[in-house]
Amino acid sequence: MVNCKISDLKALWDTHWPHMVDDILLNQWKLTGNALLQLNEKQLQYFGLAEIHKLLKSIGKSLKDYNQMPQPPISYLDSRLNNLIIEETSYDVTKMEEKFKDLFANCNKEQLEVYNGVMNSIEKNEGGLFFVYGSGGCGEIVASCITRSRLWKIAKVYKLLHNMRLNKGTTETEIKSLRDFAKWVLDIGDGKIVAATNSNREYAEDDICIPEEFCNLEVLNSVDKMINTTFPNFQGNYKNPDYLSERAILVMLKTCLNTTINKPTLCDYVTLHDLVISITGIEYRSLNVLVLFS
Repeated sequence: MVNCKISDLKALWDTHWPHMVDDILLNQWKLTGNALLQLNEKQLQYFGLAEIHKLLKSIGKSLKDYNQMPQPPISYLDSRLNNLIIEETSYDVTKMEEKFKDLFANCNKEQLEVYNGVMNSIEKNEGGLFFVYGSGGCGEIVASCITRSRLWKIAKVYKLLHNMRLNKGTTETEIKSLRDFAKWVLDIGDGKIVAATNSNREYAEDDICIPEEFCNLEVLNSVDKMINTTFPNFQGNYKNPDYLSERAILVMLKTCLNTTINKPTLCDYVTLHDLVISITGIEYRSLNVLVLFS
């Protein structure tokens, strides 16, 4: 390559590159400590070209001196960025493919529109800026900052208005109730809900009133009921990450939630673990965080 006059370096590379990179994956396994790491053909070629570049640098030359050769991204040639490459390629391709198939199969029409828009841009090598406005809103402050950016003019905006939780309704009445609640939550995120006002008490500027139709005023609430409702069959699911990721209890820090008579208040529990242990009896070392304090 350096001393021999090769008429077609590209053809030489295309013919022999698979034999030149047969130890690349093994070396990456040793380097990352991840025996599940997988590299596609393009990544293998990039790492192989990077090795050639390293050899050329030792004699004062560079891969860029040979324009017939494929040129990998600079991140593969710059040793300072090796950690970034390792981080971005340290994943189990098989597991990711299975997860993709599961998520893709459950996408609604709006989500598929976003996916197809991004993928078409990648396949056509067009690039682009995409902003996904999710159900629940992004808040007035965030929205204002983004829309004032110069990049906003070229952004492709998608709105996800369909709340996936609506699919869990079993009757028209239940679905309507879920839809109304989802819209209310969305309006909160958009800042469309007016602040609470009452001449008999003082409210903070960001306090809002919860409509009665979203409250169960006929049943006496308690901390026990809150936990049992939010985490049904907790004893059988507390080690299930999917179960836990769909549930959370948000309470104000240092705020007491009164319970039924002869029942303790939330303030009587020093930690979240104490609270859950007292109700479920599950050893705290086995638990993940369930309650968010704000």
